[in-house]
Amino acid sequence: MKKAVLFFLLSIFALCEISAQITVSGTVSDEQGVPIPAANIVEKGTTNGVVADFDGNFTIEISENASLIFSSIGYGTVEKAVNGQTTLNVTMAEEASQLDEVVVVGYGTQKAVNLTGSVETVKAEEIAKQPVAQASQALAGLVPGLTATQSSGQPGSDGAAIRIRGVGTLGNGAKNNPLILVDGIPDDINGLDPSDIESISVLKDASASAIYGSRAANGVILITTKRGKEGKISTTYNTYVGIQSVAQNLKFMDALGYMEAFNSAEPGAFSEETLNQYRSGNGVGTEALPDTDWVDLLLTLPLYNSTTVFLFVVVQKN
Repeated sequence: MKKAVLFFLLSIFALCEISAQITVSGTVSDEQGVPIPAANIVEKGTTNGVVADFDGNFTIEISENASLIFSSIGYGTVEKAVNGQTTLNVTMAEEASQLDEVVVVGYGTQKAVNLTGSVETVKAEEIAKQPVAQASQALAGLVPGLTATQSSGQPGSDGAAIRIRGVGTLGNGAKNNPLILVDGIPDDINGLDPSDIESISVLKDASASAIYGSRAANGVILITTKRGKEGKISTTYNTYVGIQSVAQNLKFMDALGYMEAFNSAEPGAFSEETLNQYRSGNGVGTEALPDTDWVDLLLTLPLYNSTTVFLFVVVQKN
C-alpha cells in the first residue's frame, strides 16, 4: 500500500513539472535595431523551435526555466536564459567569419563546402593595395588561373586583356573575353574606378554556362560595387603618385655626323655642298636643313618626363 501511495505522489510531481510551461514572445534584431527575419529560435537541449517572421517577431512555448538559442546566417549565436520571463527581446551581432563561407553564384548563394564549380573571390582590401588606374590590371596575380595582359601603356588604352584558364574559344580578341557583370548588368570592367569595387567573384569553369548560357564559355566575372549604408557619412580619400623617367638615354649622331658616316660607306651619297651647309651651322635645324633628335624629343614630352598624380575621392554613407 505504501508503495502505491509513493508511486501516486511521484506521478503527480512529474505531471506538475511537465505542465510548467510558459509562452515566450519577443523580437530578434541586429545592433542597429533592424529586425532579423527567419532567425532560428530553439529551446536548448530539445528540438522545440520556431522561426522569426519578416519583422523579427517570434512566439514559442517552453519550460519556464529553459534557455533559448538564437541563430541566423551572418550573425553570432546568442543564448538567453528565460528565468520565467514571457517577453524576451534579443540583439544579435554580425559575424563576418560566417559570411566568408557564402559564395554568390548567379542569382543565388551557396556555401563554399557545397559548391562544385571553381570560384575565386577578391575583396576590396586586396584591390586597394594595387596602385593601378584600370580595374582589369588589379586582377593580375590575385586569381589563380586568370591572366591579365596589358598590351599598351598609352593612357586610356592601358586596359588589360583578361583570360580565364587560357583561350577557350576558336578565334581571337573579344571572342575569348569572359562575361563581366557589374551589379548583375553586363558591362566593361575598365569603366569602373577600382576604389568603387566592393568585391569580385570569378567563376572559372564551364558550369557557369548553366546559369548565364553560352556567353559564359570563357568564364564569368561578377563585380559588386560599394553601396551607401545607413548611418554616419564616411569619406574615403585615395592618392596615387607615379614618376616616369628614362632608364638609359642613348646618344645619337647629329645630321652632319650621319651624312659623313654614310659617305664613308657609300661615297657621294651626300654632296659636299650639303655637307658644307651643315658645317657652317647656318639654318641647321630648320625645314631646309633638318637636324632633329627624335628620341630625345619624344622622351622630353611632359607626358613621359613628369610626375603624374591620380586622385580618387569616394564619398559614401557607411
